[in-house]
Amino acid sequence: MAKLGVTPTHKTVDDLRKTILSPSLVPYFEVQFPVPSFLSNLNSGSTSPYNYLTLLCTEAVLPGNNLITFNVDNDYTGVTEKMPHRKVYDQNLSLTFYVNAEEDAYYPIRFFESYISYIAGEDPSDMVSLDKLRNQNYFYRMSYPDEYMIDGLLIKKFEKGGEFIAPTPDHEVDRELTYEFIRTYPTAINSMPISYGDAEVLKCTVTYSYVRYVQHNTFKTSRVEPSLSNVVASVPNTDPLDPENNILNKTQERQAQHPNGFGNALLKENDLLRNGKTRSQIRREQNPNFGRGLRDGIISDPSTPRGQIMNRQAQSQGDIPPPKQIVLIPPAVPPEFSPPQ
Repeated sequence: MAKLGVTPTHKTVDDLRKTILSPSLVPYFEVQFPVPSFLSNLNSGSTSPYNYLTLLCTEAVLPGNNLITFNVDNDYTGVTEKMPHRKVYDQNLSLTFYVNAEEDAYYPIRFFESYISYIAGEDPSDMVSLDKLRNQNYFYRMSYPDEYMIDGLLIKKFEKGGEFIAPTPDHEVDRELTYEFIRTYPTAINSMPISYGDAEVLKCTVTYSYVRYVQHNTFKTSRVEPSLSNVVASVPNTDPLDPENNILNKTQERQAQHPNGFGNALLKENDLLRNGKTRSQIRREQNPNFGRGLRDGIISDPSTPRGQIMNRQAQSQGDIPPPKQIVLIPPAVPPEFSPPQ
């Protein structure tokens, strides 16, 4: 059996210590929250969302993405390829907060309830708006998206101590991952059960929506922008001007043979066949009476519908004699082909 020629590399204890024995730990992260303009009055003081929500956030999820693909069948015999055409994101971000009970009690619940109420066009803090909400015929008037969709929500994953790793010639990486979310807003506040029994910390889970995210501190790549010279192998060559192209359809062959247009080529060909004459001139040469009537002193051409109508009108007015009855006489049959008696 043929060998692939691949031998395992030697691993040292230092290699294991830097990889397997140095895993990333879950508890070290931080979430930074942007504050929309309609809640900007909360930015002052120690109870701003930057401080409170960041400290109270106890659980987050690092986002994911995937590529949408489509199947390309039989570009090569018996081969089916999956070709990516778009990058999509999870678009849902789940965040869990501890609910505080001292200064500005129930801060996460009140903050996100106010946020979602503004999106729905509500203001429970105003008595007039509150009376409208109590009306059974209340209808929603949603806010404009640009008013509540904001940028700047960050999730930072770091490690204990924040030790910096020396950069290499190829890339520069430190011990921190930063996810920046674009056009975010809360879409749901999960139910929070409360009950008599063991004392547990009340938690509030909020779901955020976003359009996409940008991950910082990624490896540096050398991307080459696609050009006409970079032809994808799975896409057939259909250039009608390429002499190496042998899979042209009939339309492409006509375009290659007639660069000025296949229809123009047909018109030029008809002109050559008619020697530059129009169709009407050719008809007059074949039939001198074509298109003429009684005004020219002759009978109209009976081969045209107009001539037949004019001839009938002339006959009814007595301008021309009625046409003679034509009797068709069958040709004589030669004696040798006479049927037997």
